[in-house]
Amino acid sequence: MKVKFLFVFFSFILVSCNSTNNSSNSNNETVKKSSEKISLKPWIGKDIVEVLKHPKYGTPSKKEKVGNNEIISYMEYFSASGHLSDNSINVNLFCKRSFIFNSESKIIDAIEEGNCQNTIENLPIEEIKK
Repeated sequence: MKVKFLFVFFSFILVSCNSTNNSSNSNNETVKKSSEKISLKPWIGKDIVEVLKHPKYGTPSKKEKVGNNEIISYMEYFSASGHLSDNSINVNLFCKRSFIFNSESKIIDAIEEGNCQNTIENLPIEEIKK
């Protein structure tokens, strides 16, 4: 019970600090940059092996088959990254990222559920290098 309370309290403080920094920051470019949503769509068309080898993903939390397609999912119950100094903090609470791929192992869709804040590290390696 105490652990859950501390978890919720810590999460609330992190999110509150970030939103306070957003509202008090007068630099529009920084605010715009932090509010841009990074999509997982660059994964579509890639081979599923790239996800499995990616340092941010690796072994999936769940794998299931639906019709001719398969789905691998990655769960994050809580993670935080970034720096308060440059207003780039990312907090993921109950985030689920799923990749749907066909019988040829090509990704046909990428789905996010929950509170997912993607960073450039969530994209394919060649996208990171751009």
